[in-house]
Amino acid sequence: QRLILLLKCSMDFGQFPFDSQTCKIGMETFYEKADDVIFQLVSKPGDLHFETLRLNSWKDLRTTSKSSIAKYSTGYFPAAEISITMKRRSAAWLQRVVLPACIFVLLSYSG
Repeated sequence: QRLILLLKCSMDFGQFPFDSQTCKIGMETFYEKADDVIFQLVSKPGDLHFETLRLNSWKDLRTTSKSSIAKYSTGYFPAAEISITMKRRSAAWLQRVVLPACIFVLLSYSG
């Protein structure tokens, strides 16, 4: 069964615009036990098709995935995690934001 989800992740902008961000998506079932359900992820990270995605502000989209069994007091349950890592295109921010701001400041001091 296919699911369409809207997911959000927190980001750290401490090194903006030279930052990279990692979003982790975790999935578990708390009803069906590990004996009944197996989370089978794609065999290779490239199978998720994020590497071919083209975004204006981001580059180097990489994905990793892993399946595991989570142990709780009520039993063992299947779990899966997909991580998406992306690096910001800093050159675009320098050209579009930083350079014009510096020129504006220089012009305001000279005029």
